[in-house]
Amino acid sequence: GHLSEEGHNGVEFNAATNCWARNLRSLNSDNPIIVWRSSFCTMDNIILSTTTSRGTFDAHHGFNVTLSQDVLTSNFQIPFQSYHDLSIYAYVQGVVFANGTGRNINMDSHRLYPYGTLWSNIILGVGSRAFRSSGETPWSQFHSSWGTFWNIRA
Repeated sequence: GHLSEEGHNGVEFNAATNCWARNLRSLNSDNPIIVWRSSFCTMDNIILSTTTSRGTFDAHHGFNVTLSQDVLTSNFQIPFQSYHDLSIYAYVQGVVFANGTGRNINMDSHRLYPYGTLWSNIILGVGSRAFRSSGETPWSQFHSSWGTFWNIRA
């Protein structure tokens, strides 16, 4: 099913508080890093990679933060293209993506009132889909107040 493929996901924080993952490499994962219903979590120095290309998209998500607050993802590398490289969804607050690089990163908002997200010092790579977001139209706008894009480069 969607986002629940057994054995194909990486690290997941689910209903966790004050947690971290650092100095990790995720290989061939469909959803390498998932933060779900969690707070005060840090992901630092994470490299996502594949052994061979799967086509246009090599993963579903790169980093996915949902129903969470005060989450920092920094010093990351995404050398392939996911459907949603850096993804926020559903009432997230205080999420930061900083100091990252990728092949063709998109900063995806799945809607449902993401508040106060900071995207900082990110090298997008190709840069052809930086703001391509998804989510259902009834789920409101892509971003609520205090969403900030700073030092984003292609």
